[in-house]
Amino acid sequence: IMKDPAAMEQIKQKEVIEEQKELVLAGKQLVLITWGFDFDIHHPH
Repeated sequence: IMKDPAAMEQIKQKEVIEEQKELVLAGKQLVLITWGFDFDIHHPH
């Protein structure tokens, strides 16, 4: 069975995009922590 190369490339691109998204989110959190942003906030409600 021959697979569609365009479909395979699209799957690969989605995987790369997901990896990049995770790296961006981790970097964002690292920047906020470096700037002293407190993620452990207790709300009074």
